[in-house]
Amino acid sequence: MSGDSEYTVLGRFDPEAQEGPDGDVSTLAALADQGSDLSKPTHFIHYLTFSDEAQARAAGKALAEQLGYRVRGFGPDGEVRHWSLWVEVDREPTIDNVRRMRQVMETAATRYDGAYDGWEAAVQP
Repeated sequence: MSGDSEYTVLGRFDPEAQEGPDGDVSTLAALADQGSDLSKPTHFIHYLTFSDEAQARAAGKALAEQLGYRVRGFGPDGEVRHWSLWVEVDREPTIDNVRRMRQVMETAATRYDGAYDGWEAAVQP
């Protein structure tokens, strides 16, 4: 454990945590390869899923009201049987910011019995 850990409403951010399963470093490199200026804030969307509407709403409320994320919710539709959240924010695409956001999303998913399904970011020339 690092003494540099930061605490948020949903949990602790550890800046020494390892890269996420989706290859955060590789994804940032791909953004740069596509011409994105990684020193400029860009638009991130994080994807979370929940089997229960109440849990999805509680997670969305915590992320929006306590941490300032913009949240859009989607209910089951057709073959999709779960509740989904798109959690959006504009941030500088640094590995520290990406790791912090990943930990916040994973914590929210765990706390509200959901799953975190990764992120995407816009190319910012």
